[in-house]
Amino acid sequence: MTLELKIWSPPTGDIYTQMTWVANLDLLTNSPFHGLPTNENKIVDLWKAVYNHPLSAGQPDTNEFNVYYVPLMKTLFGSDKYQTDYTWVIRRHDTANYTNDYPVNPQYFGPEFFNND
Repeated sequence: MTLELKIWSPPTGDIYTQMTWVANLDLLTNSPFHGLPTNENKIVDLWKAVYNHPLSAGQPDTNEFNVYYVPLMKTLFGSDKYQTDYTWVIRRHDTANYTNDYPVNPQYFGPEFFNND
């Protein structure tokens, strides 16, 4: 599996950046994340992405602008690591093509991100 981050902002347009694995974390039942775990502790992976602030004439852009981002999870196979499947980790959804794996504060997974990030 690999994780990428799609970033969009008015100064830069579309940017895809590879996320890097950082560490394993223990999620405890007495301190859940999105309501999980509910019955036993779980170990999850922590990944990070780096976003460099846009520059204007070599200096950081000081104009206010929105930055939208959405993680992309890909499954890879073989020594050539060709992509076998993917899903976007999104904020919301409006159709039945999406799943929610969390009991509270849902995190959705779906086939597209547009207007859902």
